[in-house]
Amino acid sequence: MKKTIFITITLLLVAAIAVGVVVYAVGGSKNEDEPVSAAAVDKEAENKNVGPDAANEPEPDPAGPAVVSLEEYWAKLKAERVGEPFTLEEIYLLCAGLFKTECSIKFTANDCVLYFLGEYSEYGLSAEKMIVTDPANVSEDDIYAVFLAVLDLCFDECTNDDGQRAKFFLLNNTNSIWTPDYVFSSNYGDFGYETFSDYYYGRQKEERGIHIYSICFDKKMITYLYTPGVRTNLYEEYKAAAIANGVNIK
Repeated sequence: MKKTIFITITLLLVAAIAVGVVVYAVGGSKNEDEPVSAAAVDKEAENKNVGPDAANEPEPDPAGPAVVSLEEYWAKLKAERVGEPFTLEEIYLLCAGLFKTECSIKFTANDCVLYFLGEYSEYGLSAEKMIVTDPANVSEDDIYAVFLAVLDLCFDECTNDDGQRAKFFLLNNTNSIWTPDYVFSSNYGDFGYETFSDYYYGRQKEERGIHIYSICFDKKMITYLYTPGVRTNLYEEYKAAAIANGVNIK
């Protein structure tokens, strides 16, 4: 009886081993031509996307173009200069440079800016402005408006205008004898003066020469103050420099 059971078990083991060999030969390895399930394809694609190249792909910006506050932007630039003054041309070119990328430029518009843009209120109220840049088609009027805003908001120490001359002209522009402008100088320290006002009122006109500028706010015009002969409009030079620096002014 024991012998019969032993033989039966042996035969069963041999049969099991044989079946296992057949199963392995037939289905133990994948056939390359066999269809692959959608889940397997998704998993394989997911694995391929994990790596150095995938990690370096830029993510879309859900917030859209950056918002640039003029006052914050210029506060940073001034801090980096550590007291070294900006020339008037540098100020214009840095304003123009903001238009090389897509952004929204935010600032508080004063009377001069609003008047230049044709949005002046008879009460002279300032207003929040937002200029959205288009690098492919830059408006020179937008650049000039930002330029005027920067002079008013960020370079009060270099200008003589406290808003009174501007308001006088704007409210009486039909008969006004005043020139609608800012008067600007940033290098008064080179002549031993601590403030622009000391420099402006403390020197004779002939001594000031080309060190003081007049920046109009009723048109795009920048000239030297107190220079004899024809007053050259420096604005065209500044504009050409901005175009040379890659600003696509139309």
